[in-house]
Amino acid sequence: MFMISKLIHALNPLYSLRARIAWATAGVAIMLSVSLSYWAASITTNQIEARQGHAFARHAHDVAEMLDRGMFERFREMQVAAVLSDIQDPDVPLDAKRKVLERIQSSFNAYAWVGMCDANGIGMVGTGKYLEGKDLNQRPWCSEGRTKPYVGDVHDALLLAKILPNPSHKDFYLVDVAAPVHRSDGTLLGVLCGHIFWNWAEDMLKVSNSRNEDALLLSKGGLVLAGPLPLRSKLEDVAPKTMAAIQSGKDGYILEKWADGKTYLTGFATGSGYREYPGLGWVALHRQDASLAFAPAEELQTRILWIGGILGLVFVVWGWFQAGRIARPIHIITQAAEKVAA
Repeated sequence: MFMISKLIHALNPLYSLRARIAWATAGVAIMLSVSLSYWAASITTNQIEARQGHAFARHAHDVAEMLDRGMFERFREMQVAAVLSDIQDPDVPLDAKRKVLERIQSSFNAYAWVGMCDANGIGMVGTGKYLEGKDLNQRPWCSEGRTKPYVGDVHDALLLAKILPNPSHKDFYLVDVAAPVHRSDGTLLGVLCGHIFWNWAEDMLKVSNSRNEDALLLSKGGLVLAGPLPLRSKLEDVAPKTMAAIQSGKDGYILEKWADGKTYLTGFATGSGYREYPGLGWVALHRQDASLAFAPAEELQTRILWIGGILGLVFVVWGWFQAGRIARPIHIITQAAEKVAA
C-alpha cells in the first residue's frame, strides 16, 4: 500500500514537477493526435463523398440508359410488326394474325399481352384471345396510338389483371408500347400494342443492386416506380432535398437524411430517351447508407485516435525520464537551500 501511495504521489502533477512535465508532454501528443484524426477524417469523408457520389451518379445514368434502350427495342419492335403483311392485310384470318402476335410475345419474356384494336377501338385480335371484342377506346394506347407510335408510362393492369394468370395474387403494373397499323392504301386499320410487365424494370434494378447499396426508379413527377420504397409513393415526402436536386435538371449526387432516419449518399440521373424513342423522363437513383459509405473515414479516425493514445503513453514514459533529468539538479539545489535555511 505504501508503494502504491508513493507512486500515486509521484505521478500527481500537484506534487511533482517531474509528473507535470511528463503529463504535459503526453497531453500535447494526445491533443495533436485528436486534431489530426478529425482533420484526416474530414478530408477523407469529403473525398469519399465526391468519389462515391460521382460513381453512384454514373451508375444511375447507366441504369437509366439501359431502361431507355430496353424501351427503345420494344418501341421499334411494335413499329416493325405494324408493317408486317399479315398484320396490315385485313383479309388475313385472325388466327394467322394471332400466331404472328404470339411469336412477337415469345421474343421478349416480359410481354404480358400483344394485341390489336380496330379503327373503332374494339379489340380485334390478341394473344390468348384476351380483350378480343372489348371496347378499348378508354385505353390511351388505343386512342393516342392511331396517329403515331405511342409509349405509355407505368399504370395499373385494369382489364388484364382480371383475366391474365396471376398466381401471386399481387397487383401488377404495365407499360404500353403501340404503333398505328395502316392498310396498303394508307387508311387506318387499327393500333398494335404490347403490354409489358413492369417487373421487367424491377428485375433490372435488382441486378444493379449490391449487398450494401440499392436502386430506385421514379417517374418524371417523382412517383416511386420501383425500389425499396412503397410503389407510387412520392419521393418528395421522404427525401425533399434529393427531389429538389433531381428537379434541377442535372445529374449528380446528394447527401441527405431520409424519412427513415438514415442518411444516404444518393446518385441520380434522368433518362433522356434513346434514338427515336423520346423517353418518359424516368429517374434512376443509386444510394447507400452514409454510415457504410463513410466507414473508411471513421476507421481512419479510430486508428489515428488509437495511435494518439499509444503515443500519449509513450510520451508519458519518455517525458517521465526526461523530466527526471531536468528536475534532478533542481531537486538537489532545493535540498541544499533547505539545509542552509535550516
